[in-house]
Amino acid sequence: MRWPDAAALRFLLGGAANTALGYVLYLLLNLFLDYRWAYSISFAAGIVLSFVINSVFVFRQPLRWRRLVVYPVVYAIQYCVGLAAIWLFVAVLRQPEHWAPLAAIALSLPITYIATRFVLGAKTDAASNHR
Repeated sequence: MRWPDAAALRFLLGGAANTALGYVLYLLLNLFLDYRWAYSISFAAGIVLSFVINSVFVFRQPLRWRRLVVYPVVYAIQYCVGLAAIWLFVAVLRQPEHWAPLAAIALSLPITYIATRFVLGAKTDAASNHR
């Protein structure tokens, strides 16, 4: 796999769209729901939207219920890697807390891409062109 391949670029675009839509949903829900409920609902909706975007747009895979059931594991991996990165950045490297989420994104993004591709059973663009 060469970086960035077309799927990787679509992954970044899809992630940006998912993040923006999730934030708008949170803001709308927060107009009449407690922020914790608004966040929880928008987070769950983001998982489903991410599954659809990554299946259809990023990796061009058919939607399968079996994959949707396993897909939240990607988010669990992303959360654990991000939490470890934040701890390392702040507690070990003694860097400012407000920059820690950027370190988490930098470390978790490639891992999330690979985990998503694996869960969806997708091949890289280069591999799919050789079939």
